[in-house]
Amino acid sequence: MPYGISRQIYYYTGDHTVEIQCGGGDYAGPDMLVSAYEGEGREFDDPVEATLTAISVLRAWRKADPEADINLTVRGRLAGEWGAEGEPMTVHDVITWARAEFDRLDRCPRCDEIMPSNERDWWSHEFADGEKFCSDNCASLAYDAFMADAVADMEEEEEYA
Repeated sequence: MPYGISRQIYYYTGDHTVEIQCGGGDYAGPDMLVSAYEGEGREFDDPVEATLTAISVLRAWRKADPEADINLTVRGRLAGEWGAEGEPMTVHDVITWARAEFDRLDRCPRCDEIMPSNERDWWSHEFADGEKFCSDNCASLAYDAFMADAVADMEEEEEYA
């Protein structure tokens, strides 16, 4: 799942907020501001990287507008629910959320990297038995390992024949 970063000024409350959107920029609220800071408007596969970028945007926005009360929040799937305007969260709470989110993500069985957020970007090979990989390279390495094991098994059988 991609994670998006945006700044918002919520229409109904006037709250200034840096949002991390679960699902990416398509899930940004309608009160999204034009990107002004490094990393804003980007999408990330890694929630920890998205969170660190959001914190950077938060600090830059606070520095540019020290009079404003600027919050940080996660919008979208949080504790199994879909929210509307995000509730303000502490930096610690958002980091805790990011770590938990990171731990639940699908991993490549070959390299343990986070799988791409779009399943169309997953790779496999003909003997993978449904197993998916993060890249063509990992799928090729898994195939090579499978074939090496198959050859070793055949050689072992020939020794005992």
